[in-house]
Amino acid sequence: MRTVERGLSISVLSPIIYDKIKTNIILLITGPPGSFKTVLMANIVADIIKYSDLYAIYLDASGMGRRFEDYLAFMKVPIRSPLVGGRFITMDLAKMFKESPERDISEVLYSVRETSSEVLENKLAILVVDPLDSPFVRLRPDYGLPVLVNSLIDLKSELKVVGIVVNANTRSKELIETLSVISDAWLVTGFISLKEKRIPAVKVKKFRGVRHSYDIHPIILAEKGLRIGNPL
Repeated sequence: MRTVERGLSISVLSPIIYDKIKTNIILLITGPPGSFKTVLMANIVADIIKYSDLYAIYLDASGMGRRFEDYLAFMKVPIRSPLVGGRFITMDLAKMFKESPERDISEVLYSVRETSSEVLENKLAILVVDPLDSPFVRLRPDYGLPVLVNSLIDLKSELKVVGIVVNANTRSKELIETLSVISDAWLVTGFISLKEKRIPAVKVKKFRGVRHSYDIHPIILAEKGLRIGNPL
C-alpha cells in the first residue's frame, strides 16, 4: 500500500532545499570517500523521524561496524545504542551477506522490508543502504542491476524515503548512472579548496518537484553539529 504523500521538512537541508519534500522518493548521495556522505544521510534520516513515531532502518555495508551515535551526536533526539530514539535501527549488511553469501541485495531488501513490516507494525518509513557499491554487497552479474532497479522502485512506493549512498569511483560509474535516472533526488558531495584548506561540500544535482539551490555549499561540522553553509 502506498503511503500518504505528505511533505517533509528536513531542517538540515533547508539551506539547499526551499520547499517541503514529497514522500515516496529515492534519495541518492554520491561522492568520494571521506566527503561526509554517511554523516549527511544519517542526519537527514534522523531529521525525518525525530518528531514522529516512524522507524528507519540503516543498512551499513561498510564492514567497519560504524557507530552511528558519533554521526548523530548533535541531533536533538534521545540516543540509545544502537537506536536513535529507539527508532533509528542500524543493521550490519556486510555481516548479513557473510552469513548468507548466496543472497542478492534485492532479496535482502525485500526480506528486511517484510520482516520489519511485522515487527515494526508497518511504521517503517525509511530504508537506507550505505554504501551500495561495497564489495560486501552481492549483485548478481547477469541480471542483478535491472532487478535492483525494480526493487528500489517497488520499495519507494511503500516508504517515505529509500536512501542510497554510493562512493564515486571508476568501478561504480555504471551503478551511479543507472541510479541517477530512477532517483527523485541526487546530492553530490566532494571537496573544494578555499584559502588553502580542503573543505567538504555538497551540491544538489537533482531534486524533482521542489525549488533548490544550484550552488555548491560547504558542509560544516562544528560544536552544534552538521550543517550546510551558505553558497561558496
